[in-house]
Amino acid sequence: MGVASVKLYTSWDVRFYKDAAAVAQTVNSPNLSSLDLTAYDILWVGGGWGAAWDLAGSPALINRATDRYAQGALMGSVCHGALGFVNATKADGTPLVHGLNISAVSNRQLEELGIADLTPMHPETELERRGAIYQCKHGAISDLTESLTVVDGAMVIGQNQNSACETAQRLLDQLAKRQAR
Repeated sequence: MGVASVKLYTSWDVRFYKDAAAVAQTVNSPNLSSLDLTAYDILWVGGGWGAAWDLAGSPALINRATDRYAQGALMGSVCHGALGFVNATKADGTPLVHGLNISAVSNRQLEELGIADLTPMHPETELERRGAIYQCKHGAISDLTESLTVVDGAMVIGQNQNSACETAQRLLDQLAKRQAR
């Protein structure tokens, strides 16, 4: 009996790797501390399991999120990306997320994925520790099929990867409203 062939790439992967300019931009991406974030309309923090190790401890991200929030910038994230905001602060020194309605991947979803014991920081736990009003949707059969996007002022946060499109669209809708003023 032969070994089944496993496809390890998608058509999007192939397209990306054939685009030398796109690959070069990724390989040579600028350091966050070197960017003028006032040149951007939205501060977006992507999620993923790696965020559980990196984002909350990044001085560049913490300082930039603190500054952009004070400037009233639109800010968003999905899933573990909310960890990029947990150590940022408001002008009065309180945690940026304190008192804000926010979502992120839930502890139950991490358990269901089997990664709760693998990742060092759990967004739900860290957000609640800092006084955020955490919100999520739980499914009857599986939490992995549920998602929620929460908007609170300039913050637009999606619960998990299933909310990525809605979260991005709500940010763009808010940007369009600002630009129409």
